[in-house]
Amino acid sequence: MSDLTSREKRALEALLIQNGWVLDFSNRTFAEVVEEVTGRDIDDPKYSVKGTSKGNRLRTFCEEEPNLIVAALLAELIDHAATMTDPPQAVKVPGAVEACRKIVARMREANPIPALEAIVKIGNEHDLDEVTSAVREAIEKQDFVGGIDRLHTFATGFVRSLCEKHGIAIDRGKPLHSVFGELTRKFHADGHLQSRMVAAILSTFSKPFDAFNDARNNQSLAHDNELLNHDEAQLIFEHVTSALRFLRELDRRIVRKQKAEASKGVRTLGGDDVDIPQ
Repeated sequence: MSDLTSREKRALEALLIQNGWVLDFSNRTFAEVVEEVTGRDIDDPKYSVKGTSKGNRLRTFCEEEPNLIVAALLAELIDHAATMTDPPQAVKVPGAVEACRKIVARMREANPIPALEAIVKIGNEHDLDEVTSAVREAIEKQDFVGGIDRLHTFATGFVRSLCEKHGIAIDRGKPLHSVFGELTRKFHADGHLQSRMVAAILSTFSKPFDAFNDARNNQSLAHDNELLNHDEAQLIFEHVTSALRFLRELDRRIVRKQKAEASKGVRTLGGDDVDIPQ
């Protein structure tokens, strides 16, 4: 459950909700962005206890989900509001957008691992659904020791899915650090990394990710092992999830750019993309 105050809720709602609508999202596109950013299904009946409009579902979501999940979604919605061609009136109020971003920053600072939003499945590998939930639960409960095995499984599936999405053929037998290296080298070669320093940082992940295999096999619940201590397990989680968060955001940036180039700035509405606010 998030800890948004009444004042924070009013500021966010002024920016994001108008007459039951959430910005310019249809039911379909709103569901897509929530699933993409948080891994949650906004059409789940549990989010409709206050009503079925997008605004009411967002209000319930913000009350029921933990800070990191809510912050991830709010950050995406705030960024969208700020870039709309016909933005809501609140965007035009000096300082309104920045005030809402400070709320998101405050929510993130209150949590131990700000990269929880990285743990969202990429692609349609349904066998990762259970693992994704298990890793999220481990982070929320700070059970880093018990979650190392699941984090390794998730990270491997996550990186493989990104490789497939971006046209990299991967031998299923390749270990995590090799697959991660192939993906980041392609992003660099394709010009998706602006900074040489970022490329250098990503190249240093090979050895830690190789050692992650050892931690999973010999210091986790994967086998009958002597388990790693809490502090070292937490550092592993922070290191791995920060890398996954970056890859996820980079993937989203690439996809947004591709969509913008494909549409050439022309926005069309039709079919199930049009709905009536409730």
